[in-house]
Amino acid sequence: MGIGEIRDQFGKIREKNVMQIVLLKKVKTLGNPGEVKEVAKGYALNFLIPNGLALPATPGNIKEAKNRARKFDKAAVVDDSAMVNFIKEIEGVEIIISAKTNEKGNLFAAIKSEDIVAEIAKKLSKSIDPEFIVLKEPIKKVGEYEVGVAAGDKKGVLKVKVEAE
Repeated sequence: MGIGEIRDQFGKIREKNVMQIVLLKKVKTLGNPGEVKEVAKGYALNFLIPNGLALPATPGNIKEAKNRARKFDKAAVVDDSAMVNFIKEIEGVEIIISAKTNEKGNLFAAIKSEDIVAEIAKKLSKSIDPEFIVLKEPIKKVGEYEVGVAAGDKKGVLKVKVEAE
């Protein structure tokens, strides 16, 4: 068996371990919603699909993916003045989040950017992508925090108060 034959066999094995998927949500390392990508079969079956980030690339899912891609492109084209206004609106707003704690004031579940986005949506009736929230690490204690909101070169600060339930 020559080197060329081994490479051919290895290539065939590798081809079997790849599958096409359609992204449902933005994945930093892969792409945007609606895009069709080829990934390792294990990555797709064990991570992307169970976590709701992707679907197998069937003809129906691919057609739906094109619609998702158009919607994402429209949503991604944000007018600079609109984002500046949104950051100005958020500036100085205080969001109060109640969470279960122990007697020392440590939270049972850390507060992440998704939780802050949900509270912004409740208070301001406006939605923002969690990637615009700048948290160095999840909030794990009761107290008041200043959380950054950034989109491109525009930055703002949001006050988050975490209270014990």
